[in-house]
Amino acid sequence: MSESTENILATIPTHSVRRYVFHGLCVAVVLIVCGFCAFIAWHLIKFHRHGEVSHRMQIAITRLAFHRPKELTDDQWAYCILSTWNLQIGYAHPSYIPTADMKRIVEELEAKIEAGPDLGTIDWFWDEYYRVYPSTQSNEWMRPTTLENRSQFEAGDHGGYPLSYWQAEYKALVSQ
Repeated sequence: MSESTENILATIPTHSVRRYVFHGLCVAVVLIVCGFCAFIAWHLIKFHRHGEVSHRMQIAITRLAFHRPKELTDDQWAYCILSTWNLQIGYAHPSYIPTADMKRIVEELEAKIEAGPDLGTIDWFWDEYYRVYPSTQSNEWMRPTTLENRSQFEAGDHGGYPLSYWQAEYKALVSQ
């Protein structure tokens, strides 16, 4: 350091330097805490929005219980709803299905329900999940319309969740 710099520094009281350092550290800590809080708030908002869309999807899936295709028995349709419900619940996290994609799928599902769902609606739903998140294809073994599941489908193996269960679940979800 030059002699003039040393002279200038010598004229600044030590407690002033400490005060500037302390204030600088306080500002840095406040900025870090604010950044962390903003990060947490952003994630909470993201999960809340995704949760709202996921809830809407659950309502749409259970609403299928009131729109059984004429060619299917109650138990066969309940089997389809159960399998579709399990797929959606298993992949409802935003790291699997982005919120925007889930919102698009639920809007299309609601339109298909209005038009009269059938087994093609179930296949469409599964295909959409496969397209948006290809790892869901590992669940093909539980897709209700596969040849491998034909006997379970025909028997209406709904696993203890009859159509009346899905109708009550719909009513409970809507009332929330």
